[in-house]
Amino acid sequence: MEIHKPKAAHNWREFLIEIGTIVCGILIALGLEQAVEWSHWRHTVVEQRERIETERSRMLGAMRARAGLEDCVKRRLADIGAVIDRHDNGRPLAIRSHVGRPVYYSPSTAVWTTAIANQSTSHMPAAEQADLAKSYGDYDSYLVWTRTERDAWRSLEIIDYAPKLTPQDWSDVRRAYLAAKDADVIMDNGLKVTGLSNWVKTFENVRLAPLTNVRTMVQVEALCHPMLDS
Repeated sequence: MEIHKPKAAHNWREFLIEIGTIVCGILIALGLEQAVEWSHWRHTVVEQRERIETERSRMLGAMRARAGLEDCVKRRLADIGAVIDRHDNGRPLAIRSHVGRPVYYSPSTAVWTTAIANQSTSHMPAAEQADLAKSYGDYDSYLVWTRTERDAWRSLEIIDYAPKLTPQDWSDVRRAYLAAKDADVIMDNGLKVTGLSNWVKTFENVRLAPLTNVRTMVQVEALCHPMLDS
């Protein structure tokens, strides 16, 4: 194979033409590389956005399911307050069923975590990034309060053994009752559209996934069933 050595430029005009050719080649290569990268991120962002919306749909479903128990929670808190009052005044407790408790399901946020890790979110518009971060932050707040509320209600279930409770047990019941009431105020405000915290506002354009019917669970059936004789 014959190899031709590059010819030396004989004047400034030829030299500038050669330099221009090289620069144009580099610019074209860089432009093609950027076009390929743009196409890659465009596809990745579209794919991640669909997955994020599916994940947020499940998150909203979880919050709506808890909001759907609010009537039962408030009635049961009133019942427990009455039980504590009856105990403190030496009156018959007249308890006829179990305390029960709210039940939660907590969808994963793995898609969002992955989107941040692979930098998909950094290629989304700034406003979209802010809205998504806010909705996931609100969901995290919801999860924190579900744990607080769950712990309080698990402590309240000791009322099922009311005849055997010691004075210390009743002191623990009062403490758990106050914690459950405080948690319910936060939950109620966060889960209704007119609430002060309003965790669900950034989910208003999210398609709601089919709700899990938590009312069929044993603890929830007890929670929603009348507890006291009048």
